Amino acid sequence: MLSSQDYHHKLAASALAWWRDAGLDYVTDGQTMNWLEQPPTGPVPAKPIETRSSPPIAPAMVAKAPMSELPADLPALKAMIASLPGSSYDSHCLSPKGEAGATALVIADFPEEEEIAAGEFGKGPVGTLMTNMLLAAAIVPDLTYQTALAHSRPAGASLPKGDLGILAEFARHQIALVKPKIVVLFGSAACEAMLSQELMQARGRLGFINHNGGKTAAIATFHPRTLIAQPQLKAQAWKDLRVLARKDYL
Repeated sequence: MLSSQDYHHKLAASALAWWRDAGLDYVTDGQTMNWLEQPPTGPVPAKPIETRSSPPIAPAMVAKAPMSELPADLPALKAMIASLPGSSYDSHCLSPKGEAGATALVIADFPEEEEIAAGEFGKGPVGTLMTNMLLAAAIVPDLTYQTALAHSRPAGASLPKGDLGILAEFARHQIALVKPKIVVLFGSAACEAMLSQELMQARGRLGFINHNGGKTAAIATFHPRTLIAQPQLKAQAWKDLRVLARKDYL
């Protein structure tokens, strides 16, 4: 558990890193200036999409474990992750990170290569940017549960649309076990699977995910992978994260 001092140090460092990435160069006086409201320079795509290197593969590689047989607690789930939905796209898979009762539950599409190599979510450039985004929104990554729709990387780095249903059901099972206050969805695939909406429709406001008789608030924003490829979108992502910073979900 982080001390109060360490917590605030992390928040301050992350806020500075995030504002710098979003285009803030320096502060010149005591006036409050909303730098992030300025329009980004250069052309901005009307509807950004996640970066993909090739067309989706056929939806035949996802594990088809019956939902009724999913583990009843997180230790068991982590122990048998290799046999659960979304872990059979590749020979390497990554277990979720975090514990029950986490304040926030984070869902991306699948782990990054650097995360799989390190054996932990949050590693590499994409993981570092995601960590900074959470900290800037006053959510400490050490107190989150980090997972993905798939726990292995599909060929072509793109999830087959036909697999999103069972992957979403597995993610909802994890939400029911963790019982977070908020779910943060990073990227188009996670948004479509969990909210049944395209990312550009769901951004900037609270949605809700139904699971096992419960309902949890959720927000969706760009995947850090997309922000690295299209840094002009970082100001828009910050607008999405302000929902978290304001604690609108409480």
